[in-house]
Amino acid sequence: MLHDFYFYDWRNKHVEGQKRFHAMRHPKIALTNAQDIFDLNDLEIDIIKKHMWPMTISPPSYIESFIVTLVDKYCATAEFFKYFRKGDKVK
Repeated sequence: MLHDFYFYDWRNKHVEGQKRFHAMRHPKIALTNAQDIFDLNDLEIDIIKKHMWPMTISPPSYIESFIVTLVDKYCATAEFFKYFRKGDKVK
């Protein structure tokens, strides 16, 4: 999905030019990258721009945007807790 369409490893804080606050910045970066390659409609733009709500100020404008937001948070939470089930250390 294009909502995470950025070209850097957000966990690597030592990359030159990498700034902090990835959670709040990457929706704009992903949108710019997606618009450079694809013709996006208003719904797709809204999904990409607002999928990190409430970290970003504006709430989703479409039900589809809200669904992507919820599913993204569910997947991130599931990935986080899978380390505890397997006994692995969180990186």
